Parts: sequence; C-alpha cells; structure tokens
Amino acid sequence: MLFDVPGHLGSFEQRYGYLKNYCESLPYTHIQCVEQKVVETHKDLQALLTQVTHDEAEGLMLKKRHEIYHPGRNNSLIKVKTVQDTEGIVVGYKPGKGKYDGMMGAILVEINGGVRLYIGTGFTDEERANPPAIGKTVTFKHNGWTENGIPRFARYHRIRETE
Repeated sequence: MLFDVPGHLGSFEQRYGYLKNYCESLPYTHIQCVEQKVVETHKDLQALLTQVTHDEAEGLMLKKRHEIYHPGRNNSLIKVKTVQDTEGIVVGYKPGKGKYDGMMGAILVEINGGVRLYIGTGFTDEERANPPAIGKTVTFKHNGWTENGIPRFARYHRIRETE
C-alpha cells in the first residue's frame, strides 16, 4: 500500500496525483494506493474515524493538503486514534527493572471474561513506589482490541474512585 512520494517536490495533493497515476500504470494488482479522503468538518472526521476503527484500523493520518513533504514527525502530518477505557482488577505485579528497580514495573490486571494483561505504562514514579493494591479496580485507557480480546496499547489511568 503506497501513501506518499517523499522524493516528489510538490504539495501533498500533487504528490498524491502523481502516485495515483503511477499505481494505475502498474500491471500488478497487489500494489495499490491508499485511498485519500478530504474531511471538511470535525463531525466528518469523527464519522470516518468511527468507521475505520470499526473495520479494525488503528486510526487515521491527517495531512495538510498544500504542504511539501517533511520527513519525520511534524505538524503537517498527525495521527488521530480513538481512545477507549476499560476497568480491571489488579491481580498481581511485575517488578521494575533499571530505573524502576525496587519498584513496580507493571500491574497484572484481569478484565471481564478472565482475560489478563500487564499494564506497565502511564504510572508516575509515586504510583510505581505505591502501586494499586491487589483487589483494587483500576481504569486504563487503550486503543481498541486485538483479535484475542486483549486491549491494544493499554496504559494505566487511575484507581476507580468508588468500589
């Protein structure tokens, strides 16, 4: 799947036009251009994001149409993803390593259905020194689900306020 032409000196619109012509000229069906869509409103963006994440995509890449190509991360290309949250019960810990030696490295959480996963990001140093107690319900954020029903890119958010 081709989505840009870094060596082309034009704007994104010009690069994409060039890329579409190139893809159409190829005798291969396994090489294709990623479809690009113009989104005019925030409501349209939300609808498209909902659609693609429902189809199991991670999110969208937004490009400024009139920008020339810039390598690396920059403000002419941004990633937009949905964020969900889920709750689970702390059932264990994994010790920290390196900077976090002697502290909690990750919590083992069990969610509905008996699925267990480690969450090792999103904690402050204070929370690593005093992690949520076993049996506590925690809220964590994630970006959708894997085929196996495991939250994707899980990161700690907080202890649930009311038990």
